[in-house]
Amino acid sequence: MRKQKLFVWILVPWLLLMVAGNFIFRDISRRNFEAFSRKTAERELREQAQFLEWRYEVLGEVEFIEMLGMFREALGNRVTLIDAAGQVKYDSHEDYRLMENHGGRPEVVEAVRESRPGINVRLSSTVNVEMIYLARPVYGEDGSLRLLIRVAAPFRNIEEQIARYLRQTTWSFAFILILLILLAYYMSRFISKPLEDIRVGAEKIAGGSYDLRLQPRGAVEMEKVAESFNHMSSHIRNDIERLEKLERIRRDFVANVSHELKTPITTIQGYSETLLDSWTGDEGQRAFLKTVLKNAKRMNAIINDLIELAKLERDGGEMPKRETVMLRFILEQAAENFREAAAAKSISVEIRGDEGMEALINPPLMEQALGNIIDNAVKYSGEGGRVLVDYSRADGEISIRISDRGVGIPEEAIPRIFERFYRVDKGRSRKEGGTGLGLAICKHIIQVHGGDIEVKSRPGEGTTFTVRLPDQN
Repeated sequence: MRKQKLFVWILVPWLLLMVAGNFIFRDISRRNFEAFSRKTAERELREQAQFLEWRYEVLGEVEFIEMLGMFREALGNRVTLIDAAGQVKYDSHEDYRLMENHGGRPEVVEAVRESRPGINVRLSSTVNVEMIYLARPVYGEDGSLRLLIRVAAPFRNIEEQIARYLRQTTWSFAFILILLILLAYYMSRFISKPLEDIRVGAEKIAGGSYDLRLQPRGAVEMEKVAESFNHMSSHIRNDIERLEKLERIRRDFVANVSHELKTPITTIQGYSETLLDSWTGDEGQRAFLKTVLKNAKRMNAIINDLIELAKLERDGGEMPKRETVMLRFILEQAAENFREAAAAKSISVEIRGDEGMEALINPPLMEQALGNIIDNAVKYSGEGGRVLVDYSRADGEISIRISDRGVGIPEEAIPRIFERFYRVDKGRSRKEGGTGLGLAICKHIIQVHGGDIEVKSRPGEGTTFTVRLPDQN
């Protein structure tokens, strides 16, 4: 038996449904259908453009263009790549080398000017069909425009469709209703099963089952969707395996280098301290020894932090042994390590919260994480400042807020402060003795506890770190 295209099964009940309408609703139907069709088309184009941008970032330009060629029919819509100068670099339906500069196309102009997707509906001068175009700009890490991904789909004549529907009013209402019910039942059975297979498959892939393969079934379009799904699953698996391999290599390299450097750096530090303790010579040479010792201590601190990070990453996010402890005690211990530094700057460190509150945590790790935040709060607060540590329990989670009235963090720097070795003010960070790894370690520890961390800051007014942990008591 010849399989019908999915379009046929959708079109027939849609026609019958429209015939059942009354002429009174003609104008309303026309406006609503036109608005709905355009909105749906725009949403689908946005989602496809966003997906293609993600694949571009993952694969790179060359492999991305190869992928477009391989999945041209599966993508369905027309895809065009346009560089920052307006030159066409790829087109799924035409020879891009023969196409004129697209820098003046309305959707391209809007996308470049507004730094967001630009949309336009017009008659295509290339394929001579009315199309809806969406151009999505893609920017590099430096903020410069790398290229635009443009997707386009035919914009069907809504007026003709409605007129065709309304001409079918010779059918009786009863017959239409009965037929519509029968067709709706059949379509639900025919369509829902392969869609359900795709939904279950997507959930399994999201859970890590990248070897999953769908069995093509149903209409031709459904079979193509299943095949495309299987191709996507294979690409995702290969990409993830490659990324995991690179990540393992990076972790092993950092861990090995850190361990190899620790012994000589510790030796340099020890000899420098010994020489300084017994030095009776020239003061200028003594200053050189102090510089050597200072930098050796800083290198040792960096190496210790790298080893700690490598240990956290090696554990793969698994939670170390936890125990129920008084949260107040952990905060007091974390703050105590920095009270001397705070006192030297006349900074008060205040802790507020229920003294009897308990939390299921790994005490040494949590003390280290919270201590890193308090350390930063003290370092970047001015003379006579205040660091406030406030904690509470609500809605199944424990919140710990650490606030200061220090120099603050620029808004554009906040998304990067948890990156290793990132410093907002490089000169000041080194002067304060920071390694650039404290907040990275902090975030790892919070995550292995199943929590998250949030930062709010205004330059010149201060910073607030909020740690949220699941309440498991």
